[in-house]
Amino acid sequence: MEAFIEDGIVMISQPHDDFNEERYLKARSLEGRVLTNNQVSKLPFTTTVHSHHNEWKLRAKSYKRLLSVIKKRKPVTLLDIGCGNGWLIGNLGKEFSNCEFTGVDLNRIELKQASQLFGNDNTRFCYFDLINNTFFDNESFEVIIFNASIQYFDDLSTIIKIAKSLLKPNGLLLINDSPLYNNSNESKEAKQRSKAYYKQLGVPEMANNYFHHTVDELTELGFAKYQNWTALVPKYPFPLYIYSKP
Repeated sequence: MEAFIEDGIVMISQPHDDFNEERYLKARSLEGRVLTNNQVSKLPFTTTVHSHHNEWKLRAKSYKRLLSVIKKRKPVTLLDIGCGNGWLIGNLGKEFSNCEFTGVDLNRIELKQASQLFGNDNTRFCYFDLINNTFFDNESFEVIIFNASIQYFDDLSTIIKIAKSLLKPNGLLLINDSPLYNNSNESKEAKQRSKAYYKQLGVPEMANNYFHHTVDELTELGFAKYQNWTALVPKYPFPLYIYSKP
């Protein structure tokens, strides 16, 4: 498929049903996660009346931690996989004015919002199925991020292999703000909780698009947990995992 622009989105892949956009948006809406342009433009900061204010307080901390790692690399090319409404790229764009940003996702509604809010000459948002299509050249990006998105990929080994192929030598692959489990038993228990949660929410099918990976799986793929003082702080956000390409 030849890429084309639609509603500000770079359409690289054909829309398909493997990841049902309508079902995902319904779940997001029921959870209070479909936000206005004004709300998205201010993320990760929210007002105290926001239904997920406490969660975003933690995500603001994890964003600062992520930023401190990226600043050491000062990238000029960065890929955000599962970029959603683009708030992360929007914030990083304020820090790295010389960087070219690419956000990819399979949700056209959020991608359109991202493009409206944060798209510019240095930033593009793409509808792109990384698993089943190719588009970017190998070793195209200095930093690649999965920010609260790795749990939407079933085959962890495959998506990480693809991400590694797109990473430049000495580049960083970062997994941030994602639940990971200490062992297979914890993963199985979390899977059952997700099934019950989405059934109660009214979108039981969403459980088929939400996956529960373990720390051991990441370790086998070459990732290490980022270690600094934040690891000692109770109730801090999910750990940050880092892979550095040789």
